[in-house]
Amino acid sequence: MKKNNDTLYWQNVQLYTQFGAIFNIGRIFLDDFRGGFGNGPWWDHLFNGYTITPWLVVLNICFTGLLVSWLMTYAGNIVKDLYHSHSMLAI
Repeated sequence: MKKNNDTLYWQNVQLYTQFGAIFNIGRIFLDDFRGGFGNGPWWDHLFNGYTITPWLVVLNICFTGLLVSWLMTYAGNIVKDLYHSHSMLAI
């Protein structure tokens, strides 16, 4: 991982595309085929029932992941140890 010259953001895009998007799209199509399209296509009911709270949770997790990946890439060992100790106290 450290010998890779790609940027951190490009590595995150590759990781999400390979695992997150492909498996999630496959699951959406599988659910539609199993249900016989009784509720219409997936884009008609994709965001039904969501409020602002799940969107804020997703944004929080995204920015936390970017912060942690930046910290692990560019910070020194002392900062990493302090981060791990604080995260254990927070949990």
